Amino acid sequence: MGESMNSFVTEDGEYGSSDDLALFDRNDLTTEQWENLGEISDTDRIKYVQAILEKDDVLITKMESDNFGEHWGLD
Repeated sequence: MGESMNSFVTEDGEYGSSDDLALFDRNDLTTEQWENLGEISDTDRIKYVQAILEKDDVLITKMESDNFGEHWGLD
């Protein structure tokens, strides 16, 4: 058989397949981080969540600056 790949279906009907999948408690992200997650580029979302879960403040700050710097007056 072929290589195994993670697949998912959510309660609200989203579905897909991915080599990378992040499962976490909703409370692991702050309200602001959830808002950011909705606005950040699709390809950066999993990296952003992983950085939050790993408490990688340097990467979190870089990603937020790259995605929202103008809004925050950082650029």
